[in-house]
Amino acid sequence: ESVAFISERTGSPRLFIMDADGGRQRMVTDSFAYEPDWSPDGTRLTFVGNDNGNWDVYTIHIDGTDRRRLTITPGSESHPCYSPDGLLIAYTLTHDGRQDIQLMNIDGSDQRLLSDAGNLAFAPAWSPDGSTIAFNLAGTWDGITLMDSDGSNLRMLTDAITRSEFASWAPDGNRIVFECDAFNDSEEIFIVNIDGTGLQRLTDNNHEDGMPDWR
Repeated sequence: ESVAFISERTGSPRLFIMDADGGRQRMVTDSFAYEPDWSPDGTRLTFVGNDNGNWDVYTIHIDGTDRRRLTITPGSESHPCYSPDGLLIAYTLTHDGRQDIQLMNIDGSDQRLLSDAGNLAFAPAWSPDGSTIAFNLAGTWDGITLMDSDGSNLRMLTDAITRSEFASWAPDGNRIVFECDAFNDSEEIFIVNIDGTGLQRLTDNNHEDGMPDWR
């Protein structure tokens, strides 16, 4: 088992891999890297890099070879994540004062708009079976939103509370954990069923709790 992570031990953010026990720490990229995500087969990583003064999506083999820049746009890309079948990458495109969820093949081809919600849509997260994508939607709804993986059937998950974001799916695909500061005190971790029922607050303290990741 291995863990991908970002380290600034070289003076700027780089992508590293280590064994799950902390052993064999090795650098994978020799330039800026953020937001790594593993391919389902464990052979590659996607990440956000800034080689040319613009944030783009890249992939690289875990041994540091075969680095590929997948996006070349006037905008900036972020939050890349592989589909469970390893054939697609969903990501955020920031452009012209808005953010949209985009989709592309793993070789960078067929880049297309997936969400057209008319607001700031960002941080996609695939359901374990690949049928649904959860994402943050700021503006009119301001919460966790779900859509089918083809961009259809847009529906709000957390319409009862505002300022909820950074969704992570349960392994069985039936629940989502997320962060929320709806109560105007501090960000806390909540959990909810994917039909919007069973909302439960998991953390309750005077400090910021956020960006949950369910394994």
